[in-house]
Parts: sequence; C-alpha cells; structure tokens
Amino acid sequence: MSESLDVRLFAGPAQELRSPSVRIMPARLPCTVEELLGELVAAHPVLTPYRSSLLVAVNRCLARPHDPINIGDEVAVFSALAGG
Repeated sequence: MSESLDVRLFAGPAQELRSPSVRIMPARLPCTVEELLGELVAAHPVLTPYRSSLLVAVNRCLARPHDPINIGDEVAVFSALAGG
C-alpha cells in the first residue's frame, strides 16, 4: 500500500498551484528531500522554473537534499526569499 504525504506550500509554489497544500505519493517512504522534490515537480510541471530554488522544511527545520522524510513528518515547500 502506498503512503502519501501532505505537503504545505508557501510563496511561489503556493501561488503557482493556487493551493496551500498538495498530497504526494512518493515511490517509497522514507524518501529523501531530493526525491520528494523530484516527484513534486514531476506531478506539477509548473513548478519546474522554481526547482533549483525550492527549499524544504521537515518538522519545522530546514532540510538538506539527502535528509530523510518519513511517514507522519510535517513537510513544507517554499521558494527561496531574497531581501535587502
């Protein structure tokens, strides 16, 4: 049985998808942040321009590409923000 993850979206991704969240069914869980982003962009190609600047927080902590995501984790995706 495939498990799904609810992914909260902020900034550019939320605007592009016109939604505050999406449900992703990774090929396997646990997966890595990089794998999840790949599946997110594959499922929602409109996010392709954001791919290189997307950031992920897992359980409210900024995650690195090879960090694991497990069943039940809180996942948020947002575009990098610049400020001055």
